[in-house]
Amino acid sequence: MLLKAIEQTGSLNQACENMNLSYSKGRKMLKDILEETGLPAIEFKHGGLGGGQAKITQHGKELLETYQAFLSDVDNSISSLFDKYYGEKND
Repeated sequence: MLLKAIEQTGSLNQACENMNLSYSKGRKMLKDILEETGLPAIEFKHGGLGGGQAKITQHGKELLETYQAFLSDVDNSISSLFDKYYGEKND
Protein backbone atom coordinates (compact mmCIF):
# COMPACT_ATOMS: atom_id res chain seq x y z
CA MET A 1 0.00 0.00 0.00
CA LEU A 2 3.02 2.26 -0.43
CA LEU A 3 1.50 3.74 -3.59
CA LYS A 4 -1.68 4.64 -1.69
CA ALA A 5 0.33 6.27 1.09
CA ILE A 6 2.34 8.30 -1.44
CA GLU A 7 -0.88 9.33 -3.18
CA GLN A 8 -2.27 10.53 0.17
CA THR A 9 0.84 12.33 1.43
CA GLY A 10 2.56 13.51 -1.75
CA SER A 11 5.84 12.39 -0.19
CA LEU A 12 7.79 9.14 -0.30
CA ASN A 13 9.52 10.03 2.95
CA GLN A 14 6.23 10.75 4.75
CA ALA A 15 4.56 7.68 3.27
CA CYS A 16 7.42 5.46 4.47
CA GLU A 17 7.33 7.06 7.90
CA ASN A 18 3.56 6.51 8.17
CA MET A 19 4.04 2.85 7.26
CA ASN A 20 7.02 2.33 9.60
CA LEU A 21 9.09 1.52 6.53
CA SER A 22 12.63 2.70 5.92
CA TYR A 23 13.07 5.21 3.12
CA SER A 24 15.58 2.92 1.41
CA LYS A 25 13.07 0.04 1.49
CA GLY A 26 10.42 2.30 -0.05
CA ARG A 27 12.81 3.36 -2.82
CA LYS A 28 13.65 -0.30 -3.47
CA MET A 29 9.97 -1.19 -3.73
CA LEU A 30 9.46 1.55 -6.33
CA LYS A 31 12.57 0.41 -8.20
CA ASP A 32 11.22 -3.16 -8.22
CA ILE A 33 7.93 -1.93 -9.74
CA LEU A 34 9.89 -0.12 -12.45
CA GLU A 35 12.02 -3.18 -13.19
CA GLU A 36 9.00 -5.53 -13.29
CA THR A 37 6.69 -3.34 -15.38
CA GLY A 38 9.07 -1.09 -17.28
CA LEU A 39 7.06 1.96 -16.23
CA PRO A 40 7.47 4.27 -13.22
CA ALA A 41 4.69 4.26 -10.62
CA ILE A 42 5.84 7.57 -9.11
CA GLU A 43 7.32 10.75 -10.51
CA PHE A 44 9.49 12.90 -8.30
CA LYS A 45 9.88 16.65 -8.21
CA HIS A 46 13.11 17.43 -6.39
CA GLY A 47 14.05 20.37 -4.20
CA GLY A 48 12.53 23.80 -4.07
CA LEU A 49 10.91 25.60 -1.20
CA GLY A 50 9.48 23.06 1.23
CA GLY A 51 11.37 20.14 -0.31
CA GLY A 52 10.52 17.67 -3.04
CA GLN A 53 7.29 16.00 -3.93
CA ALA A 54 6.19 12.55 -5.11
CA LYS A 55 3.20 12.06 -7.35
CA ILE A 56 1.65 8.80 -8.46
CA THR A 57 1.68 8.32 -12.24
CA GLN A 58 -1.21 7.00 -14.34
CA HIS A 59 0.59 3.65 -14.39
CA GLY A 60 0.84 3.78 -10.59
CA LYS A 61 -2.89 4.53 -10.31
CA GLU A 62 -3.68 1.56 -12.53
CA LEU A 63 -1.44 -0.71 -10.46
CA LEU A 64 -3.08 0.52 -7.27
CA GLU A 65 -6.62 0.02 -8.63
CA THR A 66 -5.78 -3.48 -9.85
CA TYR A 67 -4.21 -4.39 -6.50
CA GLN A 68 -7.22 -3.06 -4.57
CA ALA A 69 -9.59 -5.07 -6.81
CA PHE A 70 -7.42 -8.15 -6.24
CA LEU A 71 -7.57 -7.67 -2.44
CA SER A 72 -11.35 -7.26 -2.61
CA ASP A 73 -11.66 -10.52 -4.56
CA VAL A 74 -9.39 -12.28 -2.06
CA ASP A 75 -11.52 -11.04 0.86
CA ASN A 76 -14.70 -12.21 -0.87
CA SER A 77 -13.18 -15.63 -1.60
CA ILE A 78 -12.01 -16.04 1.99
CA SER A 79 -15.46 -15.09 3.33
CA SER A 80 -17.13 -17.53 0.96
CA LEU A 81 -14.76 -20.36 1.90
CA PHE A 82 -15.14 -19.63 5.61
CA ASP A 83 -18.92 -19.78 5.27
CA LYS A 84 -18.64 -23.03 3.30
CA TYR A 85 -16.57 -24.79 5.94
CA TYR A 86 -17.55 -23.08 9.19
CA GLY A 87 -20.87 -21.35 8.50
CA GLU A 88 -24.22 -22.42 9.86
CA LYS A 89 -25.28 -25.93 8.92
CA ASN A 90 -28.75 -26.24 7.39
CA ASP A 91 -29.16 -30.00 8.06
